[in-house]
Formats: sequence, structure tokens, C-alpha cells
Amino acid sequence: MQKANATAQYPERILIDSTWLSLYDTPLEQHKHIDDFRSKYPCTKSCTALWRDYIGFWRLTDDCLYLVSIEIPNDTIITVKAVDEPLFKSHKTGSGILADWVSGDIRVVSGKIVRYEHMGFLSVFENEDIYTLKNGKVMAHRHFDNKRVTNVNTELAILELEQHILNLHPEYRGTVGGTAEASDINAEGNLKKVKITIKTHPKGISKKSLTALIEEYMLKHPPFDVVYVRGEYESSKVFFRFDFDEKYRERRLKRLHTLQTLDKEHRETNDTED
Repeated sequence: MQKANATAQYPERILIDSTWLSLYDTPLEQHKHIDDFRSKYPCTKSCTALWRDYIGFWRLTDDCLYLVSIEIPNDTIITVKAVDEPLFKSHKTGSGILADWVSGDIRVVSGKIVRYEHMGFLSVFENEDIYTLKNGKVMAHRHFDNKRVTNVNTELAILELEQHILNLHPEYRGTVGGTAEASDINAEGNLKKVKITIKTHPKGISKKSLTALIEEYMLKHPPFDVVYVRGEYESSKVFFRFDFDEKYRERRLKRLHTLQTLDKEHRETNDTED
């Protein structure tokens, strides 16, 4: 039911058990009169984080989804009460506007962001509830407790790896680029295997030896953010670039030391707060 967008989108809002939460779906897009609604209430203040041009307010009561109101963010916000809008009169019940046009999964989230995605509704939050609907009525409900297992400064991790390689092979010259993926994470969230793909490397460096060296280091010092999402451990792909030429040494060492200092200060602050 989610609509893909190139920018993270403002969520809908939904009232469940007297608490307003974020609805990371757009149930109104399934309604046959959605284009008529847009024509009747045009949005004059465009926003890349709100491609649909409105924010719907919903209510989940007695396992039924109701449309409460719709806001159109013009210079002055226009609020349309669903029970007063003729386009929804065929869905009117004694409890409100029953969203009986909605079938499929809707996702309700709350808590801190576990993994941010700059696209649509793809970000993952600590608390996630998936409601499976049929004609606006809840047929199934699944709850997930998501969490971030590790929080890594990837740039720092790659620069430390670059320095580690140079300490072992000061003769290396040229630029190496590639990707690294966590190909196996066990049930405890520990990294077991790493898949390395080297896309560019100088002729004077053995691709096989370098791959093995990177794998060995990353298993001990993972540069990945590991998250626990919907019952499974996941990790994103990491892009790396190593510049071994001497003209880059001083600049990259300076950047490494800056990041190490910031990382130390960040950890000390967190320890104090805990």
C-alpha cells in the first residue's frame, strides 16, 4: 500500500487507545474519489516531503479503521472533517466514516528511529504494528520490537582500516574502491561472514590478498550498523575507498584523528548520561 517517493514523507496520523501515532501508509490513496478530493481541495503549498498534498487523520476503534479528517497545508491549513464531506457519505456509519475501501496492510510506528531511509515511508522505528485490513476491518495484527544493535561511524571505521592496511603494507600505492556487506549475522546479532567486492585496484596490489585482509579486519571491527527489524538482523552495504598514495597521507591522517577525537567525546558523553 505504500507509495514510493524519493524523499522521506510526512506520515498520516492515527488515534489508537487515546494516543496519536504515526501511520506510515496512505489509505486514502485507495479511495475511488481521491482525485476528485484533490481537485476540490487543491494544495497550493507544495512540499517534497508531502507529495500526496494532504495529511489524513484516522482512528482505530473496535478493530475498525475510521477516517476522521484531512488537512491540506496551504498558507492557512484547511481542515476537512470526513463526516461533513459528501465524497465520503457512502461510508458514513454511526461511529464515523468507516474506511471500508481499505484492504491490505497498514503500518503504525512509534519510538526512536532505528534506521533512517530518505525515501517514502521506509524508515524503521522501535515500535512497529502491522494491521491487516479487509474492507476497513482488522483481520490480523502483528507487533515488532525493533532495535539498533550497533551504531558505527562508517567513515571512521574505513579510515582506521586504511591505516591498518598501510601499517602492514607501506609499499601500497594507488586507489582501491569497493563494497562490503554483512553476508551472515547469527541469532545474537554477531557478524559471522563479510562479502567484499573490490571494483577498482592498482596492478601492483593483489586483489585476493587485499580482499582477505579486509575480510579479516572487518570481522573483528565491523563497519556496519546492525539493526534488528521484524524478527531478523539486518545490515546495510558499506562503500569504501582507500587512497594509498603519499600525497593523501597527511590529509587523511588528520581527518582520522579528528573523527577519533569526536568519537571519544561522544562515547564519554553517553557514558555520563547513562
